[in-house]
Amino acid sequence: MNREQPTMDKLKTLIDDVITECSVRGNNWSEFAFEVFAHIEEYTIPQYGDKGLDQVTGWIVEDCLKAVKKYASRYGTNQRPGQQKLDFLKMAHFIQLACEKFEELPVEKPHHIYIAMEEGSFATCSNCYDIVNVGDNFCSNCGVKFYEYYNELENNKIVK
Repeated sequence: MNREQPTMDKLKTLIDDVITECSVRGNNWSEFAFEVFAHIEEYTIPQYGDKGLDQVTGWIVEDCLKAVKKYASRYGTNQRPGQQKLDFLKMAHFIQLACEKFEELPVEKPHHIYIAMEEGSFATCSNCYDIVNVGDNFCSNCGVKFYEYYNELENNKIVK
């Protein structure tokens, strides 16, 4: 069955109907989520393509988090008008992509994954979120131990 694509106005009406029963925080989130959705549909998809056809399809969780850090590091710098809001929308989208990729990780592999650029580089522990020195081979805060393996799809050196 070929369904009609909903317009942004129709989607906004649906969201408005749903959020009337929500908390203020829930309403604020729904409004923001709609802005992220509109950014994806009106800018990201036309510019980069949809899932399976875009560059992000081949990314891993850490690639998405690097993109978040990139846009977060620009906060407060001299930017064009409206650029900061756009960066927030992009960060939210990359967080959603990181979460999606995290959920796609094989169950049999632990989720403590870090990119090791070189010994002495730093990463965030996915168990306790502390900053760790990759060369230490363990998180000094929670004790999670890491070992090396190669990601079969990306052939990136990863510490786990």
